Amino acid sequence: MAVSVERGLLDRWRSGSNLLLRVSSPEDSARLRSALAAALADIAALGPAYLSPVIAVPGGQLLIVDFGAAPASIVRTVPDLVARHLTGAGVEEARVDTPERIGDRYSTVTGFGPAARAWLRGPLGVPLGDAPRGAPDYLLDLAAAWVRAGQPDLPPHGVIVSAEVALTWPTVAAALVPALATYAPVAVVASDFETAGYAAAVDGKFLGTLPQAALTAAGAGWTGAEVAAAMVGQRDLARAHAGEFAWAGVTAVPDARDLLSAHWTDREPVAPGAHRPGGEHVPELLVPDGMWYQVLSPGHVQRLGGPPPGARPLADGWVELTVGEAEQWVPGHPDRPDVLADARELLAGCLVDGATAMALTRERMARARARDVDGFFRRR
Repeated sequence: MAVSVERGLLDRWRSGSNLLLRVSSPEDSARLRSALAAALADIAALGPAYLSPVIAVPGGQLLIVDFGAAPASIVRTVPDLVARHLTGAGVEEARVDTPERIGDRYSTVTGFGPAARAWLRGPLGVPLGDAPRGAPDYLLDLAAAWVRAGQPDLPPHGVIVSAEVALTWPTVAAALVPALATYAPVAVVASDFETAGYAAAVDGKFLGTLPQAALTAAGAGWTGAEVAAAMVGQRDLARAHAGEFAWAGVTAVPDARDLLSAHWTDREPVAPGAHRPGGEHVPELLVPDGMWYQVLSPGHVQRLGGPPPGARPLADGWVELTVGEAEQWVPGHPDRPDVLADARELLAGCLVDGATAMALTRERMARARARDVDGFFRRR
């Protein structure tokens, strides 16, 4: 056996798009990763606009390279460069090819709207917080179970960055946790790509210290009642696992465009250009915006000066806040501006501008550096 490069690999690459290279091999993954790390140094010398770390995928490793407007002649040198590094490292059996990409059918799902959307943020990992640092597999388990419950008759599709991998429900964790452990964002999608879709995106940003997930459900022509029903399901999950989160929120958004992302995006700024900060580095202190339902940690409650009016106690100092009825939050409902304003007023102490959020983040990072005992910041 030998290291081989898929014939016609670059025929599926389009100028201006990312180059995805997968290295599949039955050999030791540590040896593969070491060889690919050396290849990355040579690829970096070619001047790409973006170069990913080595990402674990089922059966191998993945590299993502964006050469921007570089000539195709430069891009075409990369697969053979990777193969040479593998051979030089003593890898005897490997195949360099390109995985399936998420295709145009995903744009059908992202175009569904309005959509139910929930965000789940776990406790921060050491040294930013006290939780273990690493792949947020517990969030993946919760999120995948929610997707399966929403579309029980459909198989799951796995997405690692922009590569699609075939999954079965029993293999979701085995396929995607290794990618999470190499700090790549992943997603699980169950959809017929025509009428409806459920998706969960999971990420462990900042070397596994910022665990987060987002759940999205939408369908073609869904009524407000159908969106609200999906929101209730998201609420039930957040409530059942409230103590496991630093914060969780559920609301309705105009469409499902962010279904492959775990991040919060301000879709309704208070003024043009005045986007609210997500507060992901201080999730137990800030909330992104007013929403139909939120799980608030003791840190939120303290910042608010006590539980906000209407909040209900949960275990261990956590509270839940529901504002209005779920269907009132669906974009286009006449009551949405009023319930949004009410929620923002109730949570005003946890809603801040960008400067305040940055100051809190800097304080958090300074404390993290001071308590860093295992060289976390030296690895960045």
